[in-house]
Amino acid sequence: MTNRNRGLGIGIAITVVGLVAILANLQVIRSTEHLLGAGIFWVIAYVFFQAFQNNKSRRWSLWCAILFAILGVAAVFRLFWHFPENLISLIFLWGGATLFGSIYANKAKHWWAIIPAGLFLTLGAMVAVDAFHLLPEKQQGVVFFFGFGLTFVYLWTQGNAYARLNWAKYPAAGMILLALLVFAESTNWLRLDVLLPAALVLMGGFVLYGALRKR
Repeated sequence: MTNRNRGLGIGIAITVVGLVAILANLQVIRSTEHLLGAGIFWVIAYVFFQAFQNNKSRRWSLWCAILFAILGVAAVFRLFWHFPENLISLIFLWGGATLFGSIYANKAKHWWAIIPAGLFLTLGAMVAVDAFHLLPEKQQGVVFFFGFGLTFVYLWTQGNAYARLNWAKYPAAGMILLALLVFAESTNWLRLDVLLPAALVLMGGFVLYGALRKR
């Protein structure tokens, strides 16, 4: 980013904050937090867009710019339309999952991006489950552990010339085991004394499958 573009971004940010403060003091607008939030999101979007303009190979910065621009628009819309706050959380979390997923899709050597992509996707699923009351509150932890466990299962299957990812099967098995335990604790028809040995069998199956793949 050049000094001129950096100065433009800072100048625009200061001007927007000043205008919002004046309008708020004159009681022309009342929900200043949404406008301030929108301004902050748009400034961040501008910074990421300038980073993309300076180096077109940084596609991830373009995705960041689009994500924060959308969040800014959503913050402004809340002044006129009342929609659940969970919607903004979903946009941010699933937008973040798309961003990190695109980083891995562009270059396989960035395998690490699968982990935050899966985390954002799982957290977004938890927000959706809570917003639409799809599961009892006691069982929402199952979504986190099972979703994050599937993230490591996918990571395990993506071993390539850049990285050997056999280690991912261990956190995958652990997360899925925790998901089963949380589910067992939240239901009355599953007995822990049966489910725990079954989870051990499942974990053993993971280890056996990994050993057989090496042959």
